Amino acid sequence: MSKRFYWLKLQQKFFTQKAIKALRQMENGSTYIIVYLKMLTYSLENNNKIYFDHVKDSFIEEIAMSIDEDSKDVEATLKFLEKVNLIQYISDD
Repeated sequence: MSKRFYWLKLQQKFFTQKAIKALRQMENGSTYIIVYLKMLTYSLENNNKIYFDHVKDSFIEEIAMSIDEDSKDVEATLKFLEKVNLIQYISDD
């Protein structure tokens, strides 16, 4: 079975962006950066989208399960990313 590779491009200044610096300075900020990066890599197979398949009760719980992270960390990360416009929610509805 052959391996399939995807590319994630990050700006050279990814870690010096104000939003990323602010995220990192939060309590558990380093964990939130890892959660964000895991979400980015997880989304690569689906054209940079993460779908809610209703396997879990909530979108947050499902992402947490998919990327093997704590749901509280995923929730805090998503709230911050939404606040600084680094994530967008799209619904079929």
